[in-house]
Amino acid sequence: MSDQCGAVFVDLDRTLIRSASGPVFQQALVAEGVLPAGRRLPGEGLVYGIYNRFGESLPSIALARAAAPAMRGRSADATRLAAKRAVGPLLELVQPWAAQVLGTHRDEGLPLVLATTSPYDFVCPLAEALGFDDVVATRYVVDRGRYTGAIEGSF
Repeated sequence: MSDQCGAVFVDLDRTLIRSASGPVFQQALVAEGVLPAGRRLPGEGLVYGIYNRFGESLPSIALARAAAPAMRGRSADATRLAAKRAVGPLLELVQPWAAQVLGTHRDEGLPLVLATTSPYDFVCPLAEALGFDDVVATRYVVDRGRYTGAIEGSF
């Protein structure tokens, strides 16, 4: 352990992985039966295309905010299973430099924190697979095992 104090915060989309994670999560949610096949938010494909090319924008923020209400009534446990299903495809998107850089920080004794506006339940399995120490992410409110459509705290 080092005498350094601090932590390394790593953003998920377009930093740790080379594109938006949303389409991968969408496929996993459909495969796990959480969402019906073909269900899309209006403008989703266009927004992801713009996001992948130019980064965060007001439309991509609006899409992220619309995701919590879209999950209302959905099983939190099934969503967590879908998130585990998404790990493999997400690992294929991890930037080629990530293992070396994260390893260097780990060797320096610095905790690794995955930081994202993506939902906590979606990203935790990926963070665990990559050896992150903690996750800062959007948390969806769960009541009796189902998402309420609200988020905890501010977005």
